[in-house]
Amino acid sequence: APSTGLLTQATTSGGTTKPYAGGATTTAYGWVSPNGKYFLYREYHYKSGTTTKYNLRAVERATGKIIDITKDMYVSSSQIVGGPNTSLAFFSAYKAGASSPYAYNMYYFDQNAPAAAVKVTNYSPGGTSSEYIYDMMVNDGGTMVAYHHGTSSKSAVAVAKVGATSSTIYELTAAPTATTYFSDLKLFSPDNKHLIYGTGSSSYKQDIVVQPIGTGTKATVLDTSLGYSGPMMVTK
Repeated sequence: APSTGLLTQATTSGGTTKPYAGGATTTAYGWVSPNGKYFLYREYHYKSGTTTKYNLRAVERATGKIIDITKDMYVSSSQIVGGPNTSLAFFSAYKAGASSPYAYNMYYFDQNAPAAAVKVTNYSPGGTSSEYIYDMMVNDGGTMVAYHHGTSSKSAVAVAKVGATSSTIYELTAAPTATTYFSDLKLFSPDNKHLIYGTGSSSYKQDIVVQPIGTGTKATVLDTSLGYSGPMMVTK
């Protein structure tokens, strides 16, 4: 559907629209929902003497109605991802104004029916270091998300099984460690019962492993000789 022109009014700088009064409001970037009915965007807001915020919002293209996906949050610019055959989008964020160290957590929303985001994880800061979530990979259908979490120097691999009101977190590797590296790319098996990823003692030499999800079983090493560092592919 063509734009109604109301989007310009909805994002006017100066706080003339909710949720903020005064200051500068800027659209950081945006995209159109899969069904074409919504314009979704990450909004930057700054006002002197207040907390800087990066929130996700949606505009219904037919009416110009604004929908808050997050409010008073700091949404990571690099961690907003979708997946095949799903309209769900996942992102990491922390509460704006939180004192350092802070903790990013995972949230999701339906791009085709935007509403307040649903929280998936409940991590706390890693001692004196902030907790991050990154390298999220969504399975076919959007029911599971594989990701890394930890501090800037220590990470672990986990899978979130996403539910409408609650989610189950499967920690696949040991507590975050600085001596083990994991590949950025992670793949689900076609039946979603295993996760395939790379791991090793350095970022450029890793073994390919396959690990059952949610069983507590250790990973099986598939290759110990090539020093994996490239892309992977799983076929049905």
